[in-house]
Amino acid sequence: MKNILSTLALLLIYSTVTRSQNIEKESPLSLITTNKMNSNWYRFDKGVKPTKENLNSVEMKQYFEMDNNNSFQCIKSDTDDLRIIHHSFQQVYKGYPVQFAIFKIHEFKDKTIEGNGHYVPRFNKDIPTIISFNEAFNFAKQYFPSEKYMWQDSMEELSLRKRSRGKFQTYMPKEELIWAVSTHNFNDFRVSNYTLAYKMTISSSLPSFSKVVYIDAQSGKLLNALDLEHNCGNHSFTTNFNGTKSVAYYSSISSFDKLVDSCGVGDIIYTSDNQSAINPYLKFAGSAWPNTNNFNSAATSMWALREAEKYYYNIHSRPGWDSSGFDVDLRQNAIFYSDVTLPLDSPYYRNASFNGGTGICKVGNNESGGPNGVNTITSDDINSIDVLAHEMTHGVTYSTAGLVYSGESGALNESFSDIFGINTYEYVGGYSAGNLWKIGYDMTDVNGIHQIFRDMQNPHSKGDPNTYLTDAFWFDTTATAYDYGGVHRNSGVQNYMYYLLVTGGSGTNANGLAYSISGIGFAQARLIAYRALTVGYLNATSNHVEARDAWVHAAVDLYGNCSTQSQAVGKAWEAVGVGSYWYYGNNICGTKTGYVVNQSNSPYFISPSNCATTITGNGLEVRYDGGDFVNISPGFNTSAGAFFTARTNQCFYSNY
Repeated sequence: MKNILSTLALLLIYSTVTRSQNIEKESPLSLITTNKMNSNWYRFDKGVKPTKENLNSVEMKQYFEMDNNNSFQCIKSDTDDLRIIHHSFQQVYKGYPVQFAIFKIHEFKDKTIEGNGHYVPRFNKDIPTIISFNEAFNFAKQYFPSEKYMWQDSMEELSLRKRSRGKFQTYMPKEELIWAVSTHNFNDFRVSNYTLAYKMTISSSLPSFSKVVYIDAQSGKLLNALDLEHNCGNHSFTTNFNGTKSVAYYSSISSFDKLVDSCGVGDIIYTSDNQSAINPYLKFAGSAWPNTNNFNSAATSMWALREAEKYYYNIHSRPGWDSSGFDVDLRQNAIFYSDVTLPLDSPYYRNASFNGGTGICKVGNNESGGPNGVNTITSDDINSIDVLAHEMTHGVTYSTAGLVYSGESGALNESFSDIFGINTYEYVGGYSAGNLWKIGYDMTDVNGIHQIFRDMQNPHSKGDPNTYLTDAFWFDTTATAYDYGGVHRNSGVQNYMYYLLVTGGSGTNANGLAYSISGIGFAQARLIAYRALTVGYLNATSNHVEARDAWVHAAVDLYGNCSTQSQAVGKAWEAVGVGSYWYYGNNICGTKTGYVVNQSNSPYFISPSNCATTITGNGLEVRYDGGDFVNISPGFNTSAGAFFTARTNQCFYSNY
């Protein structure tokens, strides 16, 4: 017995030292936080807590592995409607921001501080010899040529100042240096993946595009270009106008009235024709509006956008797409181009888009005749209510989570637009209940065939995945040449998750997991969705695993931990192959002495392989309240007088 005890003691010492060394090796932040595997969420529950004031202290920096050249710059602090305080911090190295390195701290009323996001430990680089901003600017224009850039158009400049109410004065790019990601893998947070670069926004009116461009400050090489203008792709859509509706317009005391809605909640919507800010839809004062297809379709687009504004205002108390009074420039009969190089000779009109940087919403009329051309039917224009609410939501996403329009973050971006497009339609009413989840269903071609381009209830029907990574329809996000890495295809995963969350359902996913879920309905699900998107729980490059954590956090905030709603969110994400609770357990080893109570939403694994646990016999309780289970393996020992309790709380689906 003596030899056995001696050996056990040595094993315990070895186990403790080994685990301690692993923690040190993985991240010093684990010394002050609890963090589940492959998660960017941290619970500061070990005595040392970060604050807005101490995050740049010497003590705190050592946990983030940062030297004096690194710092956290607070870029935003908000208190939400639940009185939870959120701080966002940008990592800065030698005075220059580190791209996508945003870390957030969340201060709760009744539980410990939590943090999430990304940072780059041990960031250490020399400042290279760099080219001038003008040289970098010329390189950018070579990479993205234009027949007319926005800053070359005086009317576009005037329109920008008017829409932003002076917040933006010009489209001309400003000089800005940052440490930018040098590859297409935006989730590679190694120091070697960063290069000093000029960041600039390049906007063009002919062809129409707006991109954030990153130019290597040393070589002039194009590192990355991120689109600000998000659209639905080249699909043939039609509209049936949802019956007879009315729109507001600006009535002046001069000779002309304008189809400009400054009367409703949210932003002002300026409606113009043929992609021109100086060509609004006008009528002679006192006369009737022209009863033409062009005008009727423009009025439909403005009505749909206003309904989306009303949804966000009435349901989420959001006063506009960017929540700060940045108005919308709605351009009907817009021209789109698929050309890669100049000259532009491939115009098309089967599209709609929303530019999150400038507030421009463009709607095509979907006919080969082009703007002011044939337009013999209005049923094929790209302005059904779910589509335009989808487009406006790109603006909401741009001004909140900022999800990069590429790969998984781009798929989430598209999915949130689908989710709130459907929510807007459900709120407005007048839809066909059996077809609500089919994006674009209202639009029909000349033969009356519905132009459905995504089905949230059945993503497979449109060739989209309903299970993360393993689905046969999942698009490999490294193949970035197509659809920005499958942003429209892979949106099916979160789309189907949301459908299950609202309505419930059962089935077996691509992983072979059988699921059965009870839905919680639109009223609660949309509040969770909005909070997950806007409150600061997502980051620019978030993937589906991080999105799952954001949704669960949002549900816990609104309805409480272990609530029916938070459990439903976890179950819905598990059904689409994200966030199985099984892997988030806590390993327990060593000698434990009471009185102590350990509580977790995750399972506890007591005495896992090569690890022993002993409960001492002092008569005081040692308790483990785990999630779905507490697993006790060989190697668990109790001495005389020991008092040990294990319980489960059945709350594992809302674990994060």
